[in-house]
Amino acid sequence: MKNDRLANTVLYMLRACPDAGLTKLLKLLYFADYEHYREHLTTITGATYVALARGPVLDNYEEHFGSLESRGIMASREPNMEAFSDAELETLSAVVLKYGGLTGRALSNMTHEEALPWSYAWDPEAPGNVIPPSLFRWLENMPNEQDVATARARTQAAFTRPDPGAPPPES
Repeated sequence: MKNDRLANTVLYMLRACPDAGLTKLLKLLYFADYEHYREHLTTITGATYVALARGPVLDNYEEHFGSLESRGIMASREPNMEAFSDAELETLSAVVLKYGGLTGRALSNMTHEEALPWSYAWDPEAPGNVIPPSLFRWLENMPNEQDVATARARTQAAFTRPDPGAPPPES
């Protein structure tokens, strides 16, 4: 378990939030990876997330958690803190501080917000689409309404042919 990223992160979250049920744990793991990727371009767990009806979820979480249980890792309840970098510990601490007091339902609702990656990967006709970590950062570069209006105006101006009889523009 020394280098098992997911196992150590699960144990960290369960130790920090002993009241966490399954939904809360899954959302805390997601937010830990989401926040860390946004700052460092790498996730903490190395896990893959998929878009399901109730938001982003660790892909094959039943399998992962079953493996942790069968290997006896869940019984220890103590993460190997040396497995984490300082930046990862900072992110984990910040996630617990920001989200640890919320319920699983509240966290699930938060992951459904329009500008979060789940909203781009979710398809009710094909649940289970992978949420690429690049969406965690790419969405910060989405244009706002003013950006779109400016781009449209400049594009229109660039493609508008000048009237041959119009006076030249002032410099």
